Amino acid sequence: MGEIRVKDLSCAYRNVTALKNINASFPQGSLTALIGSNGSGKSTLLGALAGTITPVSGSISGLPKEIAFVPQRSHVPENLPISVWHTVSMGRWLSRRPWQRLSASDRNIINSELERLGISDLASRPLGELSGGQRQRALIAQGLAQQAPLLLFDEPLSAIDADATLLIAKVIAEEKAAGKTIIIATHDVAQTRDADRTITLERGEIKCQHKASESIM
Repeated sequence: MGEIRVKDLSCAYRNVTALKNINASFPQGSLTALIGSNGSGKSTLLGALAGTITPVSGSISGLPKEIAFVPQRSHVPENLPISVWHTVSMGRWLSRRPWQRLSASDRNIINSELERLGISDLASRPLGELSGGQRQRALIAQGLAQQAPLLLFDEPLSAIDADATLLIAKVIAEEKAAGKTIIIATHDVAQTRDADRTITLERGEIKCQHKASESIM
């Protein structure tokens, strides 16, 4: 996997433009923060990179075959009848054929990510019974279980407790140190301090881009 390049990318919902002529690059092994308020286009750009949103025009090159996309916690139904363990196990489904059961290796990966996110003791609990921070940890564990070279996080530190924030930030830093390419969408500038670069979006367009050595204030 090399650098990911977005060229003249535009996306729309029911003829309403969500992204307009986006040009950006994401170097391998870097952490990029997408900054902007609700409706700025952050989630749409992540969706286009993840392949869940089809662009109207433009192109994306350099994407790996495996991409882990962790959506906003609020986008996952609270009454989903599934345990935490099975939630995380979904991260291994893409590596298995439909008729194949999870292997011992798969189970080791699942249990490892549960432990890493501090939720091993919650493995049998229904996802809907967890606190906001615990649910966010489970969703991130699911994404990490995919072991993909590209990680996309939509507001991973939004509306969670301080302990969960510190742990998730630590795990993301570990993934970056391991050479993963990471793109995080956030509305909080304070959450971008560890990013190699930031891209500020406003009404579907890039307002500015900065590297870590430059101020975004």
